[in-house]
Amino acid sequence: FGPSYGTTLTEWTARFDEAPHTQKLTDEGKRMWKYYFASVAAGFYHDLLDVGHYHLSKGPDAFKLAQR
Repeated sequence: FGPSYGTTLTEWTARFDEAPHTQKLTDEGKRMWKYYFASVAAGFYHDLLDVGHYHLSKGPDAFKLAQR
């Protein structure tokens, strides 16, 4: 999942300034979000971050890692 999350964050960053809800943010707030998107995207691109899919259930199989 990681590389696709990096791509998604890069696309969010590119469209960030045009999003209606970001117009209310201060310049500092916008910089903070862009920094967050860029740093997390870099983590995904360089295999420093990843995401997982877990299936939770009751009983002995609780917290079992979902099959990929």
